[in-house]
Amino acid sequence: MCCPHKPTASLRNGKAFRLVYQEGRHVANPLFVVYARKQETPAPARLGLSVSKKVGNAVKRNLLRRLIKENCRLRILPDGYDYVVVARQGAGDMPRTSAYAQVDKTLSSLFKRLAPASPPIANHTGQNA
Repeated sequence: MCCPHKPTASLRNGKAFRLVYQEGRHVANPLFVVYARKQETPAPARLGLSVSKKVGNAVKRNLLRRLIKENCRLRILPDGYDYVVVARQGAGDMPRTSAYAQVDKTLSSLFKRLAPASPPIANHTGQNA
């Protein structure tokens, strides 16, 4: 196996997304909004992504989805929480050469601001963010 980190579970249905939107905490910046909600029964962390057509064409949206998923996989989200990351319109305009670094920096700051609602989130270096 090439990577020690396992994939993050996904939020798959509208009901789960609605619960996170309605009952969870959120933080935002010009590129992303991150919602977090404590699960009723502790389970592995789940991640939901929302990247609308306003972000760009299918190529841009899928690239952004892959970057966000990889960043969250390496970040090791704490168990017992559901997260939804919503990409805003400007997120699709990031230059490809620095896109991962920009996603990492942006999501790091957003997850830090969410910290009181959840336990510390370890980043891909193994240190707490």
